Amino acid sequence: MTIPHRLATLAVALLLSAQGAAQFDPIPLDEVLENPSAYVPRIPDYTWIPGQTALLEVVRGAPGEEDQANVVTLPASDRRPLCSPKMLLAALANAGVQTRPSERLPQLTPLGGTRVRFVAAGAVWHWDAAKPDAPVRVLDLPRDASAVELAAADAAVAWVEDADLRVRDRSGATRRVTWDGIPADLVYGEAAHRSEFGITKGLFWDPTGRRLAFTREDFRPIAEYPFADYSTKPAEPLHGRYPMAGGPNSRVTVGVFDRQTANLVYLEHDPAADVYWTNITFAPDGTTVYVAIVDRGQDHYDLVEFDAATGARLRTVLSESDAEWVEPEHGPIFPPDGDGMLWLSSHGGFRQVWRIGADGSWRYPETELRMDVDEVLGFTPDGKHMWVMANGPDPRERHLFRVRLGEARPAMALMAGADKSVRMTPSVGWHECQLSPDGWLLDEWSQLHHPGLVQAVGPDNRRLFIHQAMHPLAQFARPNHRFIEVEADDGTTLYGHVMFPPKIDPLVRYPVLLYVYAGPKNQLVRNAWLGGANLWLYHMASIGYVVVRLDGRGTPARGIHFEQAVFRGLGEIEVIDQLAALDRVGREFQFADLEHVGVHGWSFGGYMTLRLMTLAPDRFQVGVAGAPVTDWSRYETGYTERYMDTPQENPEGYDASSVLPLAKHLQGHLLLVTGTDDKTVMTSNSMAFLQACIDAKVPIDFMAYPMQQHGLRGSARNHFYRKMTAYFLEHLPPPPIDTRAGVAGDH
Repeated sequence: MTIPHRLATLAVALLLSAQGAAQFDPIPLDEVLENPSAYVPRIPDYTWIPGQTALLEVVRGAPGEEDQANVVTLPASDRRPLCSPKMLLAALANAGVQTRPSERLPQLTPLGGTRVRFVAAGAVWHWDAAKPDAPVRVLDLPRDASAVELAAADAAVAWVEDADLRVRDRSGATRRVTWDGIPADLVYGEAAHRSEFGITKGLFWDPTGRRLAFTREDFRPIAEYPFADYSTKPAEPLHGRYPMAGGPNSRVTVGVFDRQTANLVYLEHDPAADVYWTNITFAPDGTTVYVAIVDRGQDHYDLVEFDAATGARLRTVLSESDAEWVEPEHGPIFPPDGDGMLWLSSHGGFRQVWRIGADGSWRYPETELRMDVDEVLGFTPDGKHMWVMANGPDPRERHLFRVRLGEARPAMALMAGADKSVRMTPSVGWHECQLSPDGWLLDEWSQLHHPGLVQAVGPDNRRLFIHQAMHPLAQFARPNHRFIEVEADDGTTLYGHVMFPPKIDPLVRYPVLLYVYAGPKNQLVRNAWLGGANLWLYHMASIGYVVVRLDGRGTPARGIHFEQAVFRGLGEIEVIDQLAALDRVGREFQFADLEHVGVHGWSFGGYMTLRLMTLAPDRFQVGVAGAPVTDWSRYETGYTERYMDTPQENPEGYDASSVLPLAKHLQGHLLLVTGTDDKTVMTSNSMAFLQACIDAKVPIDFMAYPMQQHGLRGSARNHFYRKMTAYFLEHLPPPPIDTRAGVAGDH
C-alpha cells in the first residue's frame, strides 16, 4: 500500500516523538500565513442525499491534489466515487463551455440518486454520474449580480443588478421587477439594516417557488459620508452613507412579487415609522408572510402576519418587550402537527423554543433547558419529536437534543421531565449535526485535544464511523493548552483558555499575550479543536508566549441576563473580567510573567485593547488594536443602540465608554491599525484616537492598509500578521525555546 506523502510525514513525526529522538520546531509563521489550510483538521464536506440513506462526501485535496466527491451509503458505510473536477470540466466542455482547469470542485448540492447541482460559467447545472457527458443547463445566471437566490426545485432565480431586482425562470424569460434602484442610495434585495437581527440576505422565495419577498432599503435619510479611493491619481471620493448612533436610519419596506401573475405588492406599512423589518418568513403554502417588526429602541417587537397576494396586514401574532433589548434572529417555524407555530425567545432567561397558539398565545416552552437553543434542525419522521442544537450544561460545548413535542401533563411531570429533552451527543465537546429526511443524523465532533470525528447516527441510535481527522500539526512542537475558570467580581464563573510553550523551563518566566474580543455575539472559548483558537495564536504559544483568552460577561451562550450585563455601559465590566483572567493565570501558572503582558484584538477586540491599555496602563507593556471603535457615538445605529441606547438617552454611558478621553493614560507601546475603506468601523475612529494621542503628547505607532475594509484580505492580511508578530517580538520578546525534547504539548 502506498502511503500519501503527508500521512507518511505525520507517521514519522509521531514515531520520532515516541522515541524522544527528534528536533521539533514551532510551526513557522510563513506556513500559518501562506498555507493555513494544510494545518487545519482535514474533514470532508458532508450532505445528506435526498431519498436515500446516503451521504455526499466532498474530500478537499491538499495543495497540489484534486478534490474528490463520493457517495457513502449507510448503514454499510460503502464508499464509491461520484465525480472529480476533471469529470465536471469534461462534461462542461462537452456542452460547449470552456472553463479554466481547477483542482477544486464547485459547491455540490445532491439532488437524489447520482445527480448533483453546481454553479459554473454563469449557469446552474444538473449533472448525473449515470450520464456524465450530458450536463443539463438549468438556469442562466448574471455574472455581475450582487445577490442571487434560487427558488425551490431551481424553478427560477432572482438577483440584483445595478440596485434593481430581476427574476428569470427556466424558459429564460426574464422580468425586471423594480426600476428605481440607485446604487448605494436605494437598493433592492440586499441584506437590510446592516445585517443585524440575524439578517444575511434580502431575497426570500416561498416554499412553492411562486412568490418572492424582497427588501427595499432607502439610505437617503442618512447623511453622505466621505469615503475615498486612494488607489487613483488623484484620489477620488466614493459615495456612501453611514448611520451613526442617534442619527437617521435607512427606511426599509418589504415587497412580494408573484412570478405567475407578475403582480407586485408591498407589505402594508407606515412610511413614517422608524422600525426594523426582520425575520421575513413565508408560511408553508406561500400565501402569507411573517415579519418581526422591531421598534427603533429595540425594546419591543411585533410578529406580524401579512397577506402575500395583497400585502395587507392581517394581524399581530405575538409581541414581546424587554427593558434592555429584544433581538429576534429566527423566523417562525411551522411544526408538522400544524398546531400554531414555534418561536425562539429568551424571555424566560434562556433562548427556548416556544409553542405559539393559532391565536398568538404563548402556550408553553417546547424546550425547558437552562441553556440557549441556537438552532432547530427539524423533526422526526413521525412528527412527535424535534431536534435542536444547544450549548449543553457547559456553555463551552454544543450538543444535539431530541425534544418530545407537546406540553408535559402536570400529573406526569416527573416522568415527562425525564424524557422531554434528551441529549443525543454523549461525547463531551463541540458537535455540528445534520438531519436527514428519514431520521438519520450526521454528527461532526471535535474537542480541545481531538481534531475531529464524523459519525452517522441511525434512528435506533446506532453510531457508524464515517471519518477520523488526523492531527494536522503533529510534525511541529506543540503548545500545551487547557481551560481555566475565572470568578468574576459578582461570583459568576467565567471560562477561559490558556496555551503555553511546549517545554517550560521552571527557572524562566514567559510573557503573556491576551487575545481579546469580549463583545456581544462572539464566543471565543469552545471545547472544540484547539479551544477555538486560531493558528497564529498557536504559533505565538509555540515560540514562547503564554496566550490567554476569556469570554467575559456580555458574551453569548450563557443566557440573556449574562449578555445584558453590559447594557448602557460597554467597555466597563468587560475590562474587569479580562483583568481577572490575567490574575487567575498568574496564580495558576507560576511561569506566566504578569510584568510583561501584551494584548491584541480586532473590531470590538480592538476597542477592548485600547480600553485595557488606558484603564490599566500598568498591566500592559504592548498592544495591537485593529479596526477599533473609539467612541460609540461614531458607530452604527442598530448595533450600538441595542447595547447603549442613543447618545441622547444615555450621554453619561457614551462618555464613560469612549476611549478618546483616556488616551492621555497610555503608557505602553501601541500599534493602531485600520483599513482606509472600512465601512463597518470607519477609519475616523482611529483618526480621532490618533488626534487624542497627539493632543496628550503620547507616542503611538500607526498602520493604515489602503482600500482594505473591516477584514484585511490577501497580501494586506499577511503583511499585518507579520508586522504584528514583529511588534510583539520587539517589545515583548519571549525567551529562547528548547524543542530538542520533542513534542511535549497537546495536553
